[in-house]
Amino acid sequence: ASPFVRETPFGKVALGTMKDDTYEGDYAVIVAPGGNDRYKGRVGAALGTENRRVGFLADLQGDDVYDCGDTDITLGAAVLGIAALYDLGAGNDRYSGGHVSLGAAIGGCAVFYDDGGSDVDGGKTLTEGAAGFGVAALLGAAPSVGAKEALAPGTCQSMDGVAVLASPM
Repeated sequence: ASPFVRETPFGKVALGTMKDDTYEGDYAVIVAPGGNDRYKGRVGAALGTENRRVGFLADLQGDDVYDCGDTDITLGAAVLGIAALYDLGAGNDRYSGGHVSLGAAIGGCAVFYDDGGSDVDGGKTLTEGAAGFGVAALLGAAPSVGAKEALAPGTCQSMDGVAVLASPM
């Protein structure tokens, strides 16, 4: 079976399967219950437009790949809106985001949470819990390679906003 996908006035919404699903393109909401999923494009992000002020992605288990390095405002990022990305199930995940990604916020509120596993993450600028006139949080249950060893410029910084990085060492 393939994921259930519907176009709505607020963006594309998807409900995944327990198999390895692939999501390419622009999605406002994704709930993926299982499998080793792959994401490419703008996922779980709020763009601040009239029909896209909320973004949400929940992946409940698996070793997932978020290949969004060529996409700006993605992976739980919010610009004039509210966005959240939750990756649960303690999988070994890989994250790559463009500018304003991985729980970054500009004039909005963004949360990026990964509950464990051996993860690798990185983005370009204003990424990984960075906030500009907003509130951003990068939260995790386990240290990840990107957040601890190779911090990108603009990682978990605040410019007249609130930025939070919380992960056990």
